[in-house]
Formats: sequence, C-alpha cells, structure tokens
Amino acid sequence: MLRNHFIVALRHLWLHKGHTATNVVGLACAMASVIFLCSYVTEVLRYANYHENGHRIFRVLKEVRYDARTSYSDWVPGGTTVAVREQFPEVIAARAYASYSTRTWLRVGDQTLQDFSCRADPQLLEVFGFELTRGQLITDATTAVITDALARKFFGDADPVGQTITFVESTRDFTITGVLQDIPKYANIRLGLVTAAPRSDYTTRDLQAWEGWLPSLWGPKNYLLLPEGMGPERIEAALNRVLMRSLPAEDAAKVTLHLQPMDEAHLYGYGPGQGRIQDFGFFGMISLILAAVACANFVNLAVAHHGSGERDRDPEGDRRRVARHRRAVPDRGRPRHRCSDGPGRCHRVSRPRDICVRMEPDDLGHPDRRVLRG
Repeated sequence: MLRNHFIVALRHLWLHKGHTATNVVGLACAMASVIFLCSYVTEVLRYANYHENGHRIFRVLKEVRYDARTSYSDWVPGGTTVAVREQFPEVIAARAYASYSTRTWLRVGDQTLQDFSCRADPQLLEVFGFELTRGQLITDATTAVITDALARKFFGDADPVGQTITFVESTRDFTITGVLQDIPKYANIRLGLVTAAPRSDYTTRDLQAWEGWLPSLWGPKNYLLLPEGMGPERIEAALNRVLMRSLPAEDAAKVTLHLQPMDEAHLYGYGPGQGRIQDFGFFGMISLILAAVACANFVNLAVAHHGSGERDRDPEGDRRRVARHRRAVPDRGRPRHRCSDGPGRCHRVSRPRDICVRMEPDDLGHPDRRVLRG
C-alpha cells in the first residue's frame, strides 16, 4: 500500500513539473539556509561550552573612560595577579604575554614553521586544565614546552624533550622540557609553544609591567581560577582598591577592572557591542523566520494547487465519460428476458421464478429507491 502511495505521488509530481519545481526548490533553499545558520550558531556555542570549568575561569578586563569614548582590553598590569595571590591564596592566578591572532616563526634545524607562542607563568596550564604528556614547564626563561602537533611537525616520532627550538625573529634559542596536549580551536586561548617569563633581559619597565602597575596600564593578560562556589565580586572590589592605591588619583578615576568568565569571552568580547552575541541573536532569529516562512509557503502552494484542480474539474463531463465507458463494455453472460417494465428497468436474478428489480417510488416518495417486486 505504501508503494502505491509513493508511485501515485511521483506520478502527480511528474505531471505537474512546473509547480513541483517551484515548491520543492523553494523549500529546499530555505531549509539549506536554516541548516547553515544553525551550524554557525552551534559553532559559536562550542567556544562558550568548551572549558569544563569555564564558569570558574575568569580573565581580568580594564575599562578606560575617555572624554568621548570608552575602551575595553584584557592587557592589564601584572600587578593584578600579584595582588590576587597575596589577598586570595586559594585562587590560582597566572599571567601571559600572548597574541591569539598572530603566529610566531619557529625553526628547528632547516625547517621553519609558524605557530602561536606564549610567555607565561607555569600556573597558566593549571588554570585552563591543559595537561603535559611528557616533561614539565619550569620557570627558567630559556626553556619551553610545545604541543603534540608542533612536536610531530618538527620531530616526527622522535622525542623532542631536550631538543632546541629557535624564535626566528629574535634568534633566541629555547630548550624543550615538555610536550603539551594539543589545544583545540574551541579553547579561548591558543598555544603552540609556551615559555616561562620573565626573561632575564627584561628592563625595569618590562618588570614593572609584569609585576607592578604602569601608568599606561599596559601589561600581560591575567587569568584566575576561582574555587567552586566563590564569586568574583570580592576579587573585583579588592583589585580596584589596589588600583586606586597604585596609580595617580586622576588616572585611577578613569579606570575600572572587571572579571569576565571565560564562558562569555567569545560571545561578549571585551565589552558592550563586541563579541559574537549580536550575530548569534540575529542569525538565530533569521533561521527561525526562514523556517516558518518556508513551511507556510510550501503548504500554501500545495493547497492552492489542489484547489485550482478542483475548480477546473467538470463533473458533468466526468459523468458522460463514465456513461460512454459503460455502454462500450459488452453485456456478456447476462440472461436476456422480457419484462413488462420495459428494457433496462429490471434484472433477472434467479430461475425459474422471474424476480425483477424495478425503479419506482417507495412508500416515502423517494423516486430513486429500489423496491423488490416479484
């Protein structure tokens, strides 16, 4: 039965090719657009849900208010990490000089590749939950750890621990002391190589940015891992008090420090009007509207086509065609007999007694009811 329905449907679609093409292609295009937009929304949400402790990992942001505008950034003086370690020893804090949009040229022997590099505290790996598969990251500024992917590119199946890797731009050599698990692209921090900081050649200004408070408020990125159940409000208030004491009053009045959970970093960016949250809402709404319009249009076209077919049908012509077909079929095997009611008004149904079925009004006056008369 299902096969018959399927065949009838295909014949109907083939009979009305133009209508079928318009309806099916329109619905298919709309559904393809909805699938594409939903894929984009899902991709954005993967960044927000990647870190298992994303609701406990925070980054420090600074809000600087100027006369005509307000700027937001995560390049904050390293004194914030020092202050958190002193006042909240239960919080794991780490600093990192890292650019997640620019790759660094690295060289091993004659082979040169690009990857993300980072100079950070060893606690950075603990904050984000990244694990070392071999070795360790130590505080020596001449050592580094690399990811599994980078190790395979440079060394293949050989053990990279103890080998030397060079920064092409600075011609600085680092001894590899460990191998880090690969960092997926959905993580909010990108790493290919991590080396300890500060370097031995840091100037006084560099050290002040790493450990103190520069008047320009420049410094590394600062990340915090809070204990379960601890809110960021106390830490925010403490950091802003330290800021007021560390900078001139005129400069400190223009600056406010905030803690942002890493779950929101990709969606909301550094501040209002940034991040992907606006695109997320816009594309989500567009996908819902497209799906609703496509379904409504499909049903509307189908119903309209069915209604037009009903209007074009000629009932009287159908009856004539049926009557001609019946007259064309030979009356075989039917016994002929004479009836007083005339030809075509009775039908012999049994022998030897003639029983006729005649069309005549019944007792209620209906002319089309069949009354059995013997």
